[in-house]
Amino acid sequence: LLASAYRDVYLDTCRHLFETYSRLIGPLTERMAATFPQEVGTPQGAYQAALRAKVLDVARGLLPVSTLTNMGVFGNGRFFEGLLMKLESHSMSEMQDLGRKAFDALSQVIPSFIRRASPDHRTYLSFSRFQEAMQGELERVALKWSPPSIEGGQSVQMIEATENAPEEIAAYLLFEFGNGSIEGLKEVVKQMSPEELEEVLEAASSARETRRHKSPRALEHAHFTFEILSDFATYRDLQRHRMLTQKRQLFSADHGYILPEELEGTPEEALYREAMEKAKETYELIRQELPFEAQYVVPMGYQIRWYFHVNLRALQWIVELRSSPAGHPNYRKIAQEMAKAVSARYPSLERFFKFVDYTGYGLGRMGQEMRREAKKEV
Repeated sequence: LLASAYRDVYLDTCRHLFETYSRLIGPLTERMAATFPQEVGTPQGAYQAALRAKVLDVARGLLPVSTLTNMGVFGNGRFFEGLLMKLESHSMSEMQDLGRKAFDALSQVIPSFIRRASPDHRTYLSFSRFQEAMQGELERVALKWSPPSIEGGQSVQMIEATENAPEEIAAYLLFEFGNGSIEGLKEVVKQMSPEELEEVLEAASSARETRRHKSPRALEHAHFTFEILSDFATYRDLQRHRMLTQKRQLFSADHGYILPEELEGTPEEALYREAMEKAKETYELIRQELPFEAQYVVPMGYQIRWYFHVNLRALQWIVELRSSPAGHPNYRKIAQEMAKAVSARYPSLERFFKFVDYTGYGLGRMGQEMRREAKKEV
């Protein structure tokens, strides 16, 4: 992108986004301090940290996707071999560069595990041809059949669910404590009264005292698929979960952006909207020739569509963790909506979401920051 004819307009748009972001910090800090004044007994350090987190959470939608971030990756040799092949065969030069640097670094410690990911190895060359051909064919077919995009607000839809999920879970819960077959247990469960089925499920959930008490693996036999439309910043928060299947579409400005409610009706709303629209214009200009690279200029407040395919045990962990007070309001809402969707479809499974936090918070990080301040005094 920086080597293309779009370099100047791209850099100008990014500068405008960052300048607008900086201009919002002062007024937002004053408004948030007036809205959430420091309570008696609250440590100054904890209050300032929670206030700053609130302000940055509101303004983060202006940050372009090209904003730098830190991340760590952990895995074994087989994982890294696959990762390197995907990076080095990617169409974007940044991915290829990361792949080459990672290959050089890993060659110093596990050369035998990643040798087949070398760009001149026959295994990599075969994989690269496969990826290029498959991606090309899928893109061609998708362009032919994909429905038009429609702008809309943040949404969470459960589009698939395991049929008779409570009965499936009950059968697998009983399995390890008897000596009968799964099929036999499923027939037994079918004959249970609603009260008897509830008794089995309650036995697996009643003893949980915190969200860190993980439920039995029997919950992994119930699966759910959610289609989510939300801002890219929220996607970045949620994509890190590993015990599930998720895929996203290309990031774009097609689905509109989320305006933080803290900016509605304020003098800063116009600044926010102006920057977002300017970024959309630049994105539309660049995407005509460079659709992948055009993603870099889109602010994180614009929405993206992706899906989660997850089992109940993993979902329990995600929604209880991501609904906690310290979380960003946007992904707290998604966690809450996923829990609500499953509970509405199967009321008997609501007991497995007992630590989902549905409460709204002003300075959500306050509790976390106060605990941090307390540790400093020890």
